[in-house]
Amino acid sequence: MKMNPVAKQARPAPYPSRDPLKELDRYNRLVLDKLNPNTKRALESDKRNFSEFCIDTGERLSIDPDSLGMTIIRYAEWMIAKNNKRKSIDRRLASLRKLLRIMKIPDPMKSDETLSESLKLTLRKANAKANQAEGAKVESIKEVTDLFLENEIDPTYKQVRDMALLNVAFDTLLRRSDLVSINIENLDIKDSCVFIEASKTDQDGKGEHKPLTQTSLSLISWLRELMPYSDKGPLFRPAKKNGEPYRDIENNQRRLNGGEVSRIFKALFRKHGWDVSSISGHSTRVGATQTMFEQGENMSNIMHAGSWKSQAMPMRYGEKHSLTKSATANVAKKTGR
Repeated sequence: MKMNPVAKQARPAPYPSRDPLKELDRYNRLVLDKLNPNTKRALESDKRNFSEFCIDTGERLSIDPDSLGMTIIRYAEWMIAKNNKRKSIDRRLASLRKLLRIMKIPDPMKSDETLSESLKLTLRKANAKANQAEGAKVESIKEVTDLFLENEIDPTYKQVRDMALLNVAFDTLLRRSDLVSINIENLDIKDSCVFIEASKTDQDGKGEHKPLTQTSLSLISWLRELMPYSDKGPLFRPAKKNGEPYRDIENNQRRLNGGEVSRIFKALFRKHGWDVSSISGHSTRVGATQTMFEQGENMSNIMHAGSWKSQAMPMRYGEKHSLTKSATANVAKKTGR
């Protein structure tokens, strides 16, 4: 009897199945605390949102592909019914699918064409274009600032703070959370700039410098004259109800809440007769971008100013300006239409 010279090899034992919750705990221990703070907050916020969906609907994650796929689709429908913006829905679905990868649960949307197409059709119901904040362009910033300087003879600490906040926001194109994170010790008066220690798009945490105009620097100087403990700590701090600063050291270590930025901007523009229904804490970022487009700045400079990694958002902010430069608009000018 002939023997096969090549011994038959036994199949390797299948990789042992892992407990999804243990995998999640492993991720939390090894990765979560090392994430950029903004990324970590967004991920935890998305997890809370999915938990709210589960509590509200009685849904739960399942390892059965079909059941899991239907849960994802119903989650999208639930967010659409709550009038969540398409961008938020996409991000939360991406976070959920990231969670599945962490827990070693196969993503049914990658393996089941029917479920994948059903999700795509469901998402078409969402508003693909989020409501955009009204842009506060350079003309409006200058008008509000000039009126303040002309009419306010003896302004309170809060009034000067709010005007400095508006101008610094326009100069730097910072988001609300980054704006209120500015520290006095990070100001560079000599070189007319401020160092931002971390931002939403700064995944490496290296920080970056943002330029400041003389108007902003003058308002900052005025603000520091009115505040105690003005050599270090948060630049933008809470104020008393009468508009004056707190005098104790504990309150002067507190930062202005990012949620206050929108209310402050609305109040500033409302005071001068503006319709503030579309004004938000994002209006200076939008308006500064639109101003740059109007002044003929190239896309590279605009992206650098706003710390964008792609052209998508600045192009969206400058959409109306782009329409005036479109082929249709050029033909209309040439033909007198």
